[in-house]
Amino acid sequence: MGETRNTNYFFTPGKLTFLLDGGAGSSGKGKMASFIMKHADNWTFACNTFLPQASHTVVDDGVSYVYKQLNSCAHYIKGTGKVIYIGQGSVISLDALKKELEMTGLDHAQVKIHPMCGIVQDIDRLYEEGKLMFDGETKGNHSGTIKKGSTCSGVGATRARKALRHPKMLYASDIDWLQPYLCDVEKEITARLMEGESGLCEIAQGYQLSVGLTKFKGFTTSRNCTVAAALDDMMLPPAFAGNVVINFRTFPIRIHSNKYLSTDGNERHMTWQEVQDGEEGVDYTVIESPSGPGYEDQMEISWDELTALSGSPEPIMECTTLTKLPRRVFTFSVQNLLDSIWANFPAEGHKVFVAVNFINYLDNNITDSQDYGDVNEITKNWLDANLWNPLGQISGDTGRIGFKFLLGTGADTESVIIADW
Repeated sequence: MGETRNTNYFFTPGKLTFLLDGGAGSSGKGKMASFIMKHADNWTFACNTFLPQASHTVVDDGVSYVYKQLNSCAHYIKGTGKVIYIGQGSVISLDALKKELEMTGLDHAQVKIHPMCGIVQDIDRLYEEGKLMFDGETKGNHSGTIKKGSTCSGVGATRARKALRHPKMLYASDIDWLQPYLCDVEKEITARLMEGESGLCEIAQGYQLSVGLTKFKGFTTSRNCTVAAALDDMMLPPAFAGNVVINFRTFPIRIHSNKYLSTDGNERHMTWQEVQDGEEGVDYTVIESPSGPGYEDQMEISWDELTALSGSPEPIMECTTLTKLPRRVFTFSVQNLLDSIWANFPAEGHKVFVAVNFINYLDNNITDSQDYGDVNEITKNWLDANLWNPLGQISGDTGRIGFKFLLGTGADTESVIIADW
């Protein structure tokens, strides 16, 4: 095992590299995207078709950046000439986009938006919460998506409105202040790739949340989370698809299976902290909202069990960025690893690279390490069983596994070990 911080090998001239979460989200793919782009100098653009019910958190030099609309490189590309493209399959929260543009200082010279991006509206969110009908009329006899593990951010309703060509649909082209940002996204990206440039496409959420997966029927998002779907959402041809980076976590998660609505007159979503604190004068109702099963080769465990396994002196518990509710946590699934690789397998001449975050959940002593020499035998055995052995079989059969592995050891962008297999 050797190590270098340069990540140019993820990019191929004239091709688009893809990065996605292999599980059900929250694997730290924003951190890995930030690391890859920060340490490579052979890419000129990034693109995405994000939906604003998913947040991507990047911690760089101790400063946290939360993205829903912009790529994970946005905070360090100002003035570089690098460009971020938002493809037509995206849904945009205007409030989130404004906040991220202000946070990063980027303008229309570096952020390019497709005119056909959907704009999420209050009627979309309220429909999913079961408070309005789809046309915006007073609530009828429906409960929206709140009981289906949904974040109720209005994204699914916006996408449905677009598919139906609904008269109340809003597009980026309808918003006055977005006019300077609009461009023919696929045409510009195609021109760049034809000239030999390289870029990174970040795919939101996670493979397990793909709407087409039979196993997770009823517990998915509103689209597929795959390389093929991302190409379609960007309106780009398969000929431009290059390497694929699939990010996992040692202990995968799903979102909480309940929601808590206040009964103080406005039915607002309550955070876990508010529920635990028992805020005086605010009662709440519990809405059962199952978030789905895991794979047969994994078990759901508690955060207390995980804390004990890691050896952390402090309790470990994660809450979602958006809903602020505790995540469910599971042991690793090799079946998930293999399924997600085959579903996103690249064409001949390109490779799948695997990244795994939360290595420090196996051994708290390795937190924030950049050195493979710090990895203990327990962690090496875990890597053998869950990565090296199953991936070795695929590589032997196809030769399409990239033998550079990113091992995330902490929240910061630089808390990564690059392991050569």
